[in-house]
Amino acid sequence: MCLKKFVSVLIIISFLLTMLVACERGKTDIELVIGGISYNVNTYNTSLKNQKVALFDRLHRDSDGSLAIVVNGKDGYTPLSVYTDEKGSVTEFVISEADKNGEYIIPTNGFLAFFKKGISEEISSVEIKGYTSPEYIELPSAALLAVDGKSGVPINYRDCEGFPEDNINILMQPSTVFAVSDIPENLYAISIKRKTSGIFSVEEIDVKKYGNKYSTVVFGNEYSIAYAKKLLTLGMEFRLANTELATPYGDKKTLLLDNNPYRVNGINTDYCAKNGVYVYNYEYTETAAPICQNTFIDMVVINGIIMWKGEKNERAVMPGKTGYIIRFSGVNTDNIPLGTQVKTILFENKSIPLSHVKINDVIIEVGYYNTERTAEPTGFIYNSDFYSLTTCTNIWGLEIAVSGGVVVEVNPANQATSGNTAIPQDGFVISIGSGNSVYSKLGNVKVGDNADFYDESSFYSVNSIPISGVNAVRRNNNLMVYNSEYGKSTLTSNIGIELSVDKNGFVTAIYEEGKGNSAIPTDGGFILSALGAKIDELLANVGIGSCVFYNTEKLNLYIVETPETALRYLKASVIKMRSDYDYASDMLFNIDYDTADDAIGRLEKLITEAEEAKAGGNTTAYADMLTEGTALIKAMEYGFIPSLTVQNRAAWVTVAEERADGGVLVHIYSEEDVVKYVDYAKRLKLNTLVIDGFAVSYSLYKSDIDGVIQLEALNGFDVIESFVRNGHKQGIEIHILVCAFSGGSSSFVYPEGHYMNKYRDKYLLTNKGNHNGAEGFITLNPFDEEIRQFQLDIFGEIVQKYDIDGIQIDYIRFPLPIYYQKDTYEDFGYNDDMTAAFKKKYGVNPIDLKIDDNLWEKWCSFRRDVITTFVEKTYKTVKALKADINLSFTCFADYTDRQIYIFQDVERWCVNGWVDELYPMIYAPDTESQLFYAAQFAETIAPNTHLTLGVGAYVRATHKSMTEQSYMSYELATDGIGIFTLRYISTCGYFDILSNGAFKKEAVRTDKGAETLNTGVIGIIDNIDNVYKRFYTEERENLDFIKELLDSMLVLSQNRLNDKSFPMFAAEKLIEIKSRININDKKLSAKITADFDYLIGCFIRTANINDRNSRH
Repeated sequence: MCLKKFVSVLIIISFLLTMLVACERGKTDIELVIGGISYNVNTYNTSLKNQKVALFDRLHRDSDGSLAIVVNGKDGYTPLSVYTDEKGSVTEFVISEADKNGEYIIPTNGFLAFFKKGISEEISSVEIKGYTSPEYIELPSAALLAVDGKSGVPINYRDCEGFPEDNINILMQPSTVFAVSDIPENLYAISIKRKTSGIFSVEEIDVKKYGNKYSTVVFGNEYSIAYAKKLLTLGMEFRLANTELATPYGDKKTLLLDNNPYRVNGINTDYCAKNGVYVYNYEYTETAAPICQNTFIDMVVINGIIMWKGEKNERAVMPGKTGYIIRFSGVNTDNIPLGTQVKTILFENKSIPLSHVKINDVIIEVGYYNTERTAEPTGFIYNSDFYSLTTCTNIWGLEIAVSGGVVVEVNPANQATSGNTAIPQDGFVISIGSGNSVYSKLGNVKVGDNADFYDESSFYSVNSIPISGVNAVRRNNNLMVYNSEYGKSTLTSNIGIELSVDKNGFVTAIYEEGKGNSAIPTDGGFILSALGAKIDELLANVGIGSCVFYNTEKLNLYIVETPETALRYLKASVIKMRSDYDYASDMLFNIDYDTADDAIGRLEKLITEAEEAKAGGNTTAYADMLTEGTALIKAMEYGFIPSLTVQNRAAWVTVAEERADGGVLVHIYSEEDVVKYVDYAKRLKLNTLVIDGFAVSYSLYKSDIDGVIQLEALNGFDVIESFVRNGHKQGIEIHILVCAFSGGSSSFVYPEGHYMNKYRDKYLLTNKGNHNGAEGFITLNPFDEEIRQFQLDIFGEIVQKYDIDGIQIDYIRFPLPIYYQKDTYEDFGYNDDMTAAFKKKYGVNPIDLKIDDNLWEKWCSFRRDVITTFVEKTYKTVKALKADINLSFTCFADYTDRQIYIFQDVERWCVNGWVDELYPMIYAPDTESQLFYAAQFAETIAPNTHLTLGVGAYVRATHKSMTEQSYMSYELATDGIGIFTLRYISTCGYFDILSNGAFKKEAVRTDKGAETLNTGVIGIIDNIDNVYKRFYTEERENLDFIKELLDSMLVLSQNRLNDKSFPMFAAEKLIEIKSRININDKKLSAKITADFDYLIGCFIRTANINDRNSRH
C-alpha cells in the first residue's frame, strides 16, 4: 500500500515537472518566422533558463524590478537582434555569436530573441506574429544613440529653461545661460564631450548640476534613466543625432507667439474638436478654415504677424499663399493681441508672395510689371504687353528669360552685355536688381531649368511703418499714437496732421494741417499724429477707411487689408461710383451709362448679400461675394472716363540714348522692334508717332550729307523707312524729329568725318568761352550760315527721301544758362561772328554786358531773331519741297524762359504762319500746373496753329491727373496731346489708364478734313442720343433739330470732299448750325456750344494752314 502510494506520488511529481518545463518552453502565442521556418516563442521577457526560444523587448525587467536594458547570454543560445519601425514591421536583423559572458542590448524599437539550438546565419527574412510591441520611440528625430545607431533614447528639449515637462530628456550645451542649475533628484544626468564629428564620450556620470565645461544630458523617464545608467558609463562613446530637431520648446511642432509656445495639434486637418491649436495654410484647399464643433478663435498670420483676429466661432477666409490661419480650439486667446509676432518651430509655413516667379526652388517676389526697373527689392516682370521687344534695362541686374515654363536665357549682371534682354513673346523676363536679397540665390540658374510665373489674389495683406511712441509729446519728424489714457485731446500744435481711428481700427477722419489738439476717442479708438517728414510717410500708407493697429513694444503701426476692409472697400467704391456717375452726368461726359447703372446696382446687391452671408456664418459665400464685387470694381475702374473721337494723340519714340556709363542704349535695332512699337501704339489708339531721326548725334537712317554718320549699332537698318511703312499699315502718322543745332555729348569720342569733328570750330560758346552746357551737351552755332545750311540740308533730305507725314524741329533754341547769378551769369551766344554782328548794330560787344544793363534786352532780342529767322527759313525750305507736310516745332512751356533764356519767340513764329503744329513741352506733374501753361498757349497760339499739348509721362503724374490732362485739349479747344514718351507710358504705368480710359475710343486727327468732320459730327450726334437726351428729356425736340442739321451737313459735305477749301466749308457750316442752336437749359447749351467750338477751331486752323501751304 505504501509502495503504491509512493509510486503514485512519483508519477504526479513527474507529471508536474513535465508540465512546468512545458510552461517554460511554450506558453506564449508569439510566433517567429525566420527564413520561412516557424518558431514558437516559449517565453516573453522571462530570464533565460531552458527555453528553446525566448523573446525580450525593452519592457523586460531585472529581478529587482528595474528595466533590464540588456540580457546576459547563456551557453548554447544564439541571439537575434531585430529592429522594427513605427508600424512594427521588421526593418533589420542581426545574428550574433553565442557568448555566455556577453551582454546583449535590447533594441529600443524591436526585440531580442534567443534560440537554444541556434539558427542559420544565412536567413533572408524575419517575421513576428501574435506580438504587441511597446510604444514606438522616434529615434529618427533628435536622439542619443549607440555608436552603431541601433538603439538609444530621444532628446526632447535642447537648451531650455528649467524642466518644462515630465518624462523628457534634455540636452544642455555649455554656452547656454541656464535658468536652473540643480538637477532634480528624480532625474539622472551625465556630462559629455565631443570627440569627433557626431561622436561623444561620457565624461561624468550622475551629475547633480549643469556644468559650464561640458554639455549635459538630463534623462527624465524610466527607460532613458535605465539606459543611461546601464550603457552610458564613464568613457563610453555614443552619437548625438539631429539635435537641431530638439528645441527649447520641445521636439514637436510648435508656434511661438511673442516667445510664448503653443504646441500644434494638427496642420490642415478637418478635425479640430479636441482642445488645442491647429494650423491651415495654402495647401488646405477650401475657401475657409473648417467648421468646428468646439468653441474656437481664428487668427490670420501674414509676414509673421497676427493681423486679423475673428470673433468667437467666426471662420477665417483662407489667405492664400501669403499667410496662414491659426485656430485656437478651446484655448483662451485673450492675451494674444493683433500685431503679435509668430514663429514656427520644427515646421515651415512658407508665405509665398501672391505674385512670384518660381525657378527651381527659388521664389522671386514680383512687385512690378512692364515698368522701369528700380533699386526696390522686388522682381520686375516684362512680357509681350511691354512696349519693346527688350527690357531696356541697365547693366545692374540679373535677367532670366522664360518661355514655355523653361529658362531660355540667363543674362548676368554687371557685364558689358547685361540688361536689355530680349523678351520671349510667349513668355516673360524676370529682372532682379543686384541689390535684391534673392539675387545671390540665383547664381546657379541655367538654361533648361523649370520656371513659372504665378499671380494670385488674397483678401489679406499687412504693411508696417514705425511709430515714435505712445502717449508722449510729439516732436519734429515724429509719428505718435494717443489713446484715452493720455487725456481728452492730443495737446499738439496745428502744424502737423492727425488721423482719428475708431475702436475697430478703421480710420474715420483726417485732420489736415492747421487744426491740431484733436479729441481722442474714448471708446477704444486712438489718434495718429504726424509732424515733419512723417506726414508724407503716414499719408502714403494710410487713408480714410484704412484698417490699422499698433504695437507698443515694437513701436510699429500696422496697416492691414482683411475681408472686412474688402467689404468696406466695396461700400466705399459704390459711393465713389455713384459720385463718379453723378460727376460724369453733371459734366455731360459721353460714357456708357447703362453699363454704369447695372454695375452700381449689382454692387449694391453684392454688398447686401455679403453682409447677410457673414452674419449667417456662410464664409464661402461671403468670400465669393467679395471676390465678385472686387472684380466688378476693377472692370469699372475706367468706366467713367470720357474719350474723344477727334483728337491728336501723339507720342515721341526714343530710338537710342546715352547711358549713365557713357555708352549708348539702343531701343530699336530691327524691323521686329519697329513692328512691336507700332503695335503698342495702335493698342494705345494713338494716331501719331514722332520718331527720332537722330540719336546721340548719329543719324538713324542712311544719309548722303557729308558729316552725317549712321549709328553703327543699327548695322545699316533704316529706322525711318521701317516706321513709315509699318506705321502707315496701321493708320498711324509718322513724323520725324530732328534737333536743330544739337551737337552732341562732350563725353563722346566721335569718329573722323563726323560733323562734330568737322564743325569743331563752330561750337556755340558762353561768355566764359565754354562750349559745354550744364549737362555736358554741345550746341552748334545757330548764327553760322554753314551750320544753318547743314541743318536745312538734313531737314530737306528726310522730307524728300521718305513718305513721312510730318517733320518736327526740336531744340530750336539756345541752351539754358549755366549760372544765373548776376555777377557770375554765364549764358550762350558769344561766338565772334554773333558778337561782331551785334556790335556792328549797337556799338557794344555783348560779352561786356551785364544782365541789368540797358542793352541786355537788345542782346536777348538779337538772339531771339537768330532763332526766329531760322524758323522762317526752315518753313520756307520744307514747304518748297513738300507743301502739305506737317511742320511742327517744340518749345518751352514758360514764356519768360522762352524770351530771356533760350530765345524762342514762339508767338511771333505762329502769328507769321511758319508753324503748322506746336508742341509746348509742358510736362507738368499735376493738372493745375498743366492747365496754367496750356491755357496761355490756347489763348495766344491756337487761332493760328494746331496746338498739341506736351504731357510728360516720366514726371509720374497721378492717374487722375493724367486723365484730366488727356481731356484738357477738348476743354481748351486745342488739338490734342503729345506724350513724352511712348516708352514712359509703359514704364511709368499709364498704359491701362489711357487705353481703357481717355483713349478707349479710336480718335481721328484734327487735320484730316472730311474724316475729321464725319467723325466729329457723329460724335456730337452720339452725345445727343446717349447723354443729352438721357438727362434733358424736355429738350428732345431741340436736340433732334440739331441732329437734322448735322445730318444734312454730312450729306452736303460729300460734294466737297476733294475741294481744297473743305476745311473752311466745314468751319462755316458748323458756325451756321451753331448759330441756330436753341437750347433752353444754360448748362446743356454751353456743352453743345463747346462741342461745336472744338470742331470749328480745328477746321479754322486747318484752313489757315492749307491757305499758307497753297502759296508754296
